[in-house]
Order: sequence, then structure tokens, then C-alpha cells
Amino acid sequence: MLTEEAHYERKWGHFHSVGKLVGDKKIPARYFGPTSISDNVFQYLNRLAEVAVVVEEYAEIIKNQTESIRDIAKTKPDVSPGGLEDYLHTLNTSLHSSDIKNLLKDLTHLDVELRDAAKIYTDKAESVRDIIKDIHKDLDFVGQITMEVSSELKQKSDKK
Repeated sequence: MLTEEAHYERKWGHFHSVGKLVGDKKIPARYFGPTSISDNVFQYLNRLAEVAVVVEEYAEIIKNQTESIRDIAKTKPDVSPGGLEDYLHTLNTSLHSSDIKNLLKDLTHLDVELRDAAKIYTDKAESVRDIIKDIHKDLDFVGQITMEVSSELKQKSDKK
């Protein structure tokens, strides 16, 4: 179990200046579910990342589900029309099996959820970029005022 200080350091360690300003602030309630047992965005993103990593790491197991169908397709029998009808029926049954359909549906759903999660991060990055732009505008303004005041002082100094 991490101490409060260690938890703070883990969270804000790479962002010391930001942490000094907002490190003690609470995350707004809208990011959490309506009850303590409800899902929240942070649990969702963590679970989604875990599922994506497992799918990627064990992709061969998933892909093997369709390799057996491909193997059946490769071994087209050279037999009578009745045997070919059975072969065609086996291929069609395999292609349209609920297991394969459900697998594709789940993987497609995972892809959509990962893209949605990426959008969450993209939107947050955009917000950070907006803050950076605003700070640059303020710094540019202060720099401009500094130059104007310096010029004014120099002019007054030159008149003396």
C-alpha cells in the first residue's frame, strides 16, 4: 500500500509544476458513476486497456478459430457431387457459425471502444494544448508590455 506522499509522487511526479497548482484538487463528480458501485471512466479505461493487451498478446489463439475453416477450405475433396455438396455445407456452416459471428462482433465492439477511449485522450490533449496556447498568449502580451515599458524608460532616460 502506497503512502499518501508516494501516491502523490506517482501521480504528479512527471508534472511537478502542474501538481503544485492543482495536485490537491478533486476530480469532478461527473467522471464517476451515480453510485459507489457504478462504473466510472477510470475503471472503464483500465479494463479496456487490459482486454486490449490480452487480445493483442494472445491474438494467435483468436486467429486459430478461423484457421480450421481455412484448412477445411484448402482440402477440397475431389469426389462426387454429393461429396462436394457435403463439403460446401461444411464450409457454409463453419463460415456462418455463431461462434465466429460472435467473435467478430466482440472484436469489432472492442475496436470501437478502443477508438472511443482514444478520443477521450485526444480530447484531453486538445484541452491541454488550449491551456498551453493561452499561456503563450499571456506571455506574449507580458513580453510586449515589457518591451513597451523598457522603450519608454529608455526614451525618458535619453531625454535627461
